[in-house]
Amino acid sequence: MIPLVYMEYHGEVEIAYWEYTLGIVYAFVLYLWAARRKQIMVNKAPEYRYFIWGLLAKIFGGVAFSLIYFYYYKGGDTMSYFFSAVSMSKLATKDIMGYLHVLFGEATIEKRSYFDMET
Repeated sequence: MIPLVYMEYHGEVEIAYWEYTLGIVYAFVLYLWAARRKQIMVNKAPEYRYFIWGLLAKIFGGVAFSLIYFYYYKGGDTMSYFFSAVSMSKLATKDIMGYLHVLFGEATIEKRSYFDMET
């Protein structure tokens, strides 16, 4: 069977423990910023009393979406987008003009010639 779209295999990808820890630290710092912002703005606009709940709902939804696609589906459009972004960033460090041609040019099969095993 011939695949409809050919994807490079990047090996088994795992989320390291330090990434979970860093995510918790980021969420805590974002919570502190949001609490301060709420204190400042609640007197000017009373709807800011819902600011933290809305922010936490967005964070929880994004993390839940990501973890479901990572652990349950083990791939999908989200993972393909990530691996494509990694390849593009490697191309940007290797050949900036090639990166700009791929980024702003038409999506043709000839653009694959910019990518090799390093990118």
